Amino acid sequence: MKDINPKVIRILECQFCNSNLKLVESSFVCVKCGATFSTKDGMVNFINGDSDQRQMELRHSREEIFYFNTTIQAKLYEIGRKIISCDYVVKDYFNEFLGRIKKDAIVVELGSGNKRCTEDIINVDIFPFPNVDVMSDIKKTPFGDNTVDYIICDAVLEHVPEPQTVCKEIYRILKPGGMVFCVVPLIHQYHGYPKHYFNITEDGLRYLFKEFSKCDVKLYRGPTSAIISLIAEYFALAFSGNSNNLYMAIRGFALLPFFWIKYLDKLWFYSKKSTRICNALCAIVTK
Repeated sequence: MKDINPKVIRILECQFCNSNLKLVESSFVCVKCGATFSTKDGMVNFINGDSDQRQMELRHSREEIFYFNTTIQAKLYEIGRKIISCDYVVKDYFNEFLGRIKKDAIVVELGSGNKRCTEDIINVDIFPFPNVDVMSDIKKTPFGDNTVDYIICDAVLEHVPEPQTVCKEIYRILKPGGMVFCVVPLIHQYHGYPKHYFNITEDGLRYLFKEFSKCDVKLYRGPTSAIISLIAEYFALAFSGNSNNLYMAIRGFALLPFFWIKYLDKLWFYSKKSTRICNALCAIVTK
């Protein structure tokens, strides 16, 4: 049985009364209000187990099956998706951000999905994927005030109906001087996991993080990536009808002739106006 990450235990608190939790057998129990939160295979569950939530989890898991499947077919699909795609990050700000992190720091990824960037990062998601450490709504996390050193929020804010609430929660749990790495789409097609509410501009990012002391917004995936993505989406929409499998196949084939053009984004990297029509932006934020 997988053990609970000791760093998770250090920062947990009750979601209802913000009091300390103690581990009793296989559950965390609030010392003040008595609320109980179950654990399983190293994951602490702070989600109410109602039937609607379970159905949403099942639906989401089906949509994401290739994302965490370990079959040969899934691995080949993932390799092909990475090569023949419109995604091209001109400068790897994310690994630069990871390079700043000290060994003993508390790092939380909100909306992690099943990916695990490093073993030291605490993964938080609303779905019970195998790599999730804390199952929680990111609008109200079970972490204490000023307890987290670094936060990763990669392509998540567009999937929550109240991104301002999430950013306020990030501010609450982040230590003074702590940092956030956030990626959001701008010119990007709908991608519901399970829903897609917003695309966000540079102005939007600065507004969301207005309470923080510093917010540097950078070009993440450029204008060419945006154009290629929309063209592939257009052809898939035009010829797939209502078939999801055909949609995915046509979108992949539509990328074959010109996916390599995405590397032209190197030409626009230093243009400030490129953030007006880019595929995605990133923000490096300091509390």
